[in-house]
Amino acid sequence: MLEKRLKFFDSLLGTTKRWLVHTEDCGQVSINISKPGITKGQHWHNSKWELFIVVAGHGLIQERNINTGEMVEFEVSGDKIEAIQMIPGWTHNIINLSENNFRCESA
Repeated sequence: MLEKRLKFFDSLLGTTKRWLVHTEDCGQVSINISKPGITKGQHWHNSKWELFIVVAGHGLIQERNINTGEMVEFEVSGDKIEAIQMIPGWTHNIINLSENNFRCESA
């Protein structure tokens, strides 16, 4: 059986990230917890494909193509769990629209 202590990282934005798995060459799986009203992200990747899975709370995922400015939005909720894929070359962020903490798994 493999046991691993979770590392916690707090930010000034009212978010917490817990690494479940993080490797040098295969990426990571993490849990992100955000306080109400917090926007997390506002970045993009050259080649990384990332999945967000909201498991608690209510939020809005926004993606924007850095070349064309095209935007897409996904309203997400822990009441209807689904995976939303972040596309390389698109900025992405997630906004906590809940009155409570919001929890998102990412891989």
